[in-house]
Amino acid sequence: MKSLEFKTVVHDGMIEIPKDVPEIKEKEVKVTLVWDDRNEKNYDVSKIEMILSEIRNQKVFEGIKNPSAWQKDIRNDWE
Repeated sequence: MKSLEFKTVVHDGMIEIPKDVPEIKEKEVKVTLVWDDRNEKNYDVSKIEMILSEIRNQKVFEGIKNPSAWQKDIRNDWE
């Protein structure tokens, strides 16, 4: 089995195979598509902002004067 890797842009669902690879003409091939999705979001920013706002309104952390000391005390409770 052979493999070929190249970059291209999909146009209307079509992928153009490089013309300098004639040995794959009229052959069945297995295609794996890999694309960069770093700019795609799988979350709703407005929902996250709403939840954070609700947490702020509950003033859960209002009594913490020294966050570092509070974290250290919490860790000591685990031991």
